[in-house]
Amino acid sequence: MTTTNASNSQPPTPPAIPNENGEPLGFRGSIESLLKKPERLVCEISRGRAGATASFMGLAALICLAAYGLTAGMFSWGDQLWAAPLKIMLGVFFSALICLPSLFIFSCLSGSEAGLAETGAILAGTLGLLALLLLGFAPVSWIFAQSTDSIVFMGLLHLFVWGIAFRYAMGFLHRAFGLLNSSRKHHLVIWSVVFALVLLQMSTTLRPILGTSDRFLQTEKKSFFTHWGDCLKTGGKATK
Repeated sequence: MTTTNASNSQPPTPPAIPNENGEPLGFRGSIESLLKKPERLVCEISRGRAGATASFMGLAALICLAAYGLTAGMFSWGDQLWAAPLKIMLGVFFSALICLPSLFIFSCLSGSEAGLAETGAILAGTLGLLALLLLGFAPVSWIFAQSTDSIVFMGLLHLFVWGIAFRYAMGFLHRAFGLLNSSRKHHLVIWSVVFALVLLQMSTTLRPILGTSDRFLQTEKKSFFTHWGDCLKTGGKATK
């Protein structure tokens, strides 16, 4: 691949994809490529279609996160049926937005050819895969939500599910940047840890997501680890 400056306005050289005819993937094609052949999606991004790809991935992520949030809200019902989906969508997208600048910097340090637009599209694809995986686990969270009253158990279950989805989503991100000449992957590993911490803290800032409250948001400031320590001590009552 031809080496270019990451800040150049020209898109990076597309990776060689077998049987790629250059036609736009569209919404459905983008989703299928994300799940079956991520190289095609990266090729789409590098051919100057980063904006369209980011739009498709963002829309898919919104839909899937809303559906997953609805199953999370079914644990408490009531206002949580709309509050939980809204908080999850806002939390994920705001976390991605505030972490995008650092992702661009770390991707440059890793040797990637991706510009800011391509970096944003890759991040949108990462969110899309994260949300699709969460949607796949939604029936699991729903069945447990109807079977237990323990907020702590449900919280740990959702953290476990998010951990699995996050792992595969980061795998896509690292692979995508690797196709764009990223050779020093430890930079992206550091960013992945930062992004995970931001997501965890955002879930605490937007609490409660599983429990109930007379307020949409809590005013007391807490770190994620302090909040979960309180939940474990009180059996989840701190989230109500």
